[in-house]
Amino acid sequence: PSVWLATFFKSVSSISTEMDRIVIRLLPGLEIPRKKLDSLSQGVKVGRNQLRLDLNKVDEKWKELLIDILLELVK
Repeated sequence: PSVWLATFFKSVSSISTEMDRIVIRLLPGLEIPRKKLDSLSQGVKVGRNQLRLDLNKVDEKWKELLIDILLELVK
């Protein structure tokens, strides 16, 4: 777990909410592995260094999806 946290803090700049979305931003210079995350859900919009999880499109499964996304980001 400590290795996961160390990698997480070296990668993720912020996790915030904007309206009905959870937004994950990476630190400057890092890019999101789009090929790995594009297929996760219809409610996930993947950009170069940020990812948006639309809570209206993922319903009650958003917590599991958020964990899957975060785990994928630190691989």
